[in-house]
Amino acid sequence: MTDLELALTTLAETTAAVLHRQRGSEGAEKLLGDVRDAGEIVASTIADIERRGGMMVAQPVVSHEPPTVQGQITQPVISSKVA
Repeated sequence: MTDLELALTTLAETTAAVLHRQRGSEGAEKLLGDVRDAGEIVASTIADIERRGGMMVAQPVVSHEPPTVQGQITQPVISSKVA
């Protein structure tokens, strides 16, 4: 991970936390909305940096194997359904 990728990840996490506190979000759906909004903000920032800097911020990871954790295939953990 580059320094810029780390900074943008921190920006996304901090933005989601600030939105949550400002909005008083409760429940998975509202928290997910905060995270999505933070993601849109960071995506816009990345596009701006790439446009102005003439470079790619993050290099795509190319793999033909599914992501694994300690040898086990991982599954998405975010769902719009609340158990």
